[in-house]
This record gives sequence, C-alpha cells and structure tokens, in this order.
Amino acid sequence: MEYAELHCHSNYSFLNGTSSPDELVEQAVKLGLKGLALTDDDGLYGVIPFVRKCKELNLTYCVGASITVGRDDTELEPRTGRPDDDHIVLLCQNLTGYHNLSQLITRARHARPKGEASSTLEAINELSEGLICLVGGKGSNIPKLALDNQIGRANAEIESYREIFSENRLYVELVNHREPGDFARCKKLYQLASECGLECVATNAVHYPSQDKATLYDVLRCIAHKVTLDKSDDIRPQNHQRYLKSANVMGRLFAEIPNAIKNTRHILDQCHLDLDFTEYRFPDFPTPEEHTDESYLMSLCADQLSKKYNIVTAEVKERLKEELNLILRLGLAGYFLVVWDIVAFARSRRIPVQGRGSAANSLVAYLLDITPIDPIAHNLFFGRFLNDEKTTIPDIDLDFAASRNAHLADREDVIQYVYERYGFDRVALACTFITYQVRGAIRDVGKVFGIPNRILDKMSRLAEGRNVSSAFDKIGELEEFASYASRPIWKHFREHVEANIGIPRHLSMHPGGMVITSCELPLLVPLEPARMEGRRVCQW
Repeated sequence: MEYAELHCHSNYSFLNGTSSPDELVEQAVKLGLKGLALTDDDGLYGVIPFVRKCKELNLTYCVGASITVGRDDTELEPRTGRPDDDHIVLLCQNLTGYHNLSQLITRARHARPKGEASSTLEAINELSEGLICLVGGKGSNIPKLALDNQIGRANAEIESYREIFSENRLYVELVNHREPGDFARCKKLYQLASECGLECVATNAVHYPSQDKATLYDVLRCIAHKVTLDKSDDIRPQNHQRYLKSANVMGRLFAEIPNAIKNTRHILDQCHLDLDFTEYRFPDFPTPEEHTDESYLMSLCADQLSKKYNIVTAEVKERLKEELNLILRLGLAGYFLVVWDIVAFARSRRIPVQGRGSAANSLVAYLLDITPIDPIAHNLFFGRFLNDEKTTIPDIDLDFAASRNAHLADREDVIQYVYERYGFDRVALACTFITYQVRGAIRDVGKVFGIPNRILDKMSRLAEGRNVSSAFDKIGELEEFASYASRPIWKHFREHVEANIGIPRHLSMHPGGMVITSCELPLLVPLEPARMEGRRVCQW
C-alpha cells in the first residue's frame, strides 16, 4: 500500500507543531512514505528548507498551507450568531497554484491583526487556479454540522467550495486520530461525500514526526493558550496520535474506505511543482530611455573616472575594463545600479552611508561612491569580491546612520525611498524568526508546569547562553529551592525546556534586510504586516 501525508505542520506553524521541516522529511523517508506535503498555518515560512531537504533525500513533495476561512453566514440557512472560522488545506499543483497560494496568504494576513489571518471565499475563488482543496478536516465546520444532523447546512458548505473547485480538485478530508467520535465523523463525512459525488482522502493532520514529541506538542499548545497543563483539557488533544504514520498504520485506520488511502497518491501525482531556489534575478532598474542597465553602469563609471583620478592611467583603465566585463557577463549591472541609487539618495539627504566589506576591493564600487577606498592605491584584489568561480551574489553591505534628531533625515527615509522607488508590492523587509533560547524556554515552559515565578526569575538569571544545565544545576544547589527541585515534575520541566530550545516562537522584522524584486513580491513569498505602521515583512 502506498501513502503520502498531505496535511503536515512543522514548527513554522508557531506553537502548533514541534519539529523542523528537515525532521519531518527525514521521518517520512524512514517510514517509506511516497510523499509529503508541508501545510503550515496560513504561511509558507518553511518552504525553502522543506523543498531542499526533500530534494536531498529524493522524497516527492507537495507545497501547501492550512488556510483559515472567515466568512459570514448569509448564503446558508439562517441561524443565530456568526459561524466559527473554517479551515481548509490548499495544495499547489503547479507554479500557478504556488503564485496564487502566496497571494492568498498575503491577503489573509493583511485582513487581520499581526499574527492572525483570515481568507474569504471570494479571494479563494479569484486565486483558485492550480490549487487542490481538502475540506472537512478537524478544523472544518462541515463535520460539526453533519454530526449535528444539519445535513442541509453541511451540503451547502461543501457546495460553496464545489463552486470554486471542480470535482477533481476538491476532496473531503478524513482524519482519524482514534479520539472519541472520530470513527463516527469519518463515516458521516464519507456518506456526505458520496451523496455529493466527491472523493475522500485520508490524512493524519500531523503536528509532530513521532509519538515521543507528543508531550512537547501539548506544552506548546499550553504556551499558545497561556494555560497550565492541569487546566488544558479543552485545548490539548485527547491522545498522542498526531504523528507521521506509515502506510500500514493508515491503511488499518481506513480499511473500510480504501480509496481514501489510494487518493493520497492520486493527489500527489497531480502536483508537479518544482521550486528552484538556486537561481536569482535582480530587480529591474529604471534607467533613462536611451540606456540599458549595462550601458548606464558603464556611462556612470566613465563619468566618474576623471573626478576620482587626476591622471587616468592605463592600469586604472584596464582594471575598470576587467571589472565591468565580469559584472556584465554575470548579469550584475542592475545590482550595482540599485545599490548606487540607494547610496546616492542617502548622500543627497546628507544621511551618512558607508559601504564596507570585500566591496572595497572593487573599482566600480569606488567610482559609484559606494565605498570610499581606492582599490588601485591600496593594491586590493578584485577577485576577493567577485570572480568567475563565485556562485553566490556579491555582498555589498551598507551602513546607514540612524539619527535620533527628528529634524534630520535618517535610514527610515532610505527605507521609505526604496518603497516609493521600486514599488510597495516589490519591496519588503526580510523577517527573522524569534526562537526559544534558554531564558525564554524556562519562563514559558515553567508557567505551563506551574513552577512559581520566583523560581523562574532566579533560574533565568542563572542561565548561561544556550546551556540549560547551568540554570537547573545551580538552582538545585540553592537550599531554598532544593526541595522543589527534587519533585518528579522537575525532571519533566527540564526535559521540555531542552526540547523547546530553537523552536520558532513568532515572526519579527530583520533589523537590516530589505528585499527588492523584479516582479510582485507576493508571487514569490507571502507578505504580512509588521508592528510598525507602513512596514511589511516577507515570510522568509
């Protein structure tokens, strides 16, 4: 029997998954699964490491997301109150589907406050091409309505998705975690799908790779909901079944609905998305009409030669020719122009700016005023900055002064200039993932285990770097805490602090990285609002 897991959360679902994409892929290969889909909550944060690991281990992959759908109830049978948000899984069939999913998530993230997302049926309808939809999972309204014998409403919910996705792109998702009511729900959904002429597909709605990570998942859910373990019955799963399961285990769970397993491979075979993160293309620079990027860069350098050198020697001419030939051959003219343009703006506003690093080895960078160092006078080797064998983009670091004087321009003006110059949809800040370090893990996990704040405060002060032992060993040596540290719960507390280290907790703005693209950025990666007004971050 062949099985592919099509609904899987990594730790990029932020406190709703325990493990990295790498760990999930490794476990899928170990189990002999035919393929794996990464479907984090309203995000594509982990797509790059996921795809890279799948390619490395030769595992067929599918990119998707678990999407929150918020809508009013007016088109369905009347009832009191607003329905809960629905949750569906969207899987990319091809590059068009990926572009649409990325745009859909961008809209959903901007529809709610930071950290939340809400899509609409209208948006999904507009951006549905190239996507396969799974409805009826545990976060869906459909099984709730069906089990409540509101069959008409359940059918209407399904029909609202059928109007968007054709039969071969819409499946009813069956999830059996062996919790009370799961068998009855799957049976009811199967009957409902048959009446609607739809196929079912089995998933395990995975949140951790193996059962030994189940208690860590419980702790993460408690952190997310700010409750202690002893008060978490309503938000924790009732058992530890949300792990990656083999084809044999899933086959036994769905023995009475064999097509539900078979359809996982059928869906996987429909997904032909090949994401290649090794190639790059620089943003288009708005050159004057009579110029290309290449001719404009050459013109700028030629204009600056006499300004930088009283006597333009043969050595200078030869060095410039050598550098420009290589820059043009590698397609980097636009890159130098973008950097020159940003530096020129900063200097026009008297904002101190300095290029640094190996870029100082470049005569072109010197002529464009990107760096202040004359590489000829200092005998600096250009090949250290750029050469034919270099497979990565040359690194030009720019430092801008951040003035605290409200009357002076500073790097915030530079950021706003970049937005205006290259377009709000083509520019975003890179994100950074705030991951658990020892102090944060001690505080958050400690609250879940009900450890008194006075102990957590002391332990946080005793913690050294990433060394968990430093805090736990030292606290145990203090007489006032010795009795508490000898309790059985202490061992579990320590184990879960160690397990939490490195797990992403939330998204933040990178302090110095902006992304500029040649196409609309949401086609490549979802964007979401930052806390600072007027800022957007990409999910990578």
